[in-house]
Amino acid sequence: MPWETVGNCGSGDLPDDGAWIDYCYDITLRYLKFALGDPPEGCDLAIEWHDYELGSYPSISVHWDFPADDAPWSYINRAETLLEKFNDSVKWYELQELLFQEDEDEDASDSDEEQNEAEFQDNVLPLPSDPPATTHSKEIDSSYGANNKIVTRAEAEIARNFLKKRLKDL
Repeated sequence: MPWETVGNCGSGDLPDDGAWIDYCYDITLRYLKFALGDPPEGCDLAIEWHDYELGSYPSISVHWDFPADDAPWSYINRAETLLEKFNDSVKWYELQELLFQEDEDEDASDSDEEQNEAEFQDNVLPLPSDPPATTHSKEIDSSYGANNKIVTRAEAEIARNFLKKRLKDL
């Protein structure tokens, strides 16, 4: 199946930040699929892992059915533009620090089950559909909670800000 790389996203270094990198690609892929809508017939937008002599690295790619010379260039170009604008809108290092800071704050506080449950409900929003699966690591599952169907308020705010900027550009 032929493919074309759309681009990269996020921050972090493998192997230490594997779960964070999966998280960045997962949220980016969700956004692109939301913003672009359904891909053309026979196409798929996915996370692609590339292996080389020093290790592996991810990218977001468009795959399509044969023939190879029948690439969906309009869809690929729109995906590249949206990915570039999304990356310009997200401060990945700040998000990473914020998420890890929240984890440390929760660990340091006394745990009261009712208070923790209320905080959990205040800090998550349901996603409209099932998340895309990644092919690299399952470590990301614990970042989302049950069935990967939640997103933090910080993530929702990032998506809202990006969409506002995008609408202004139109």
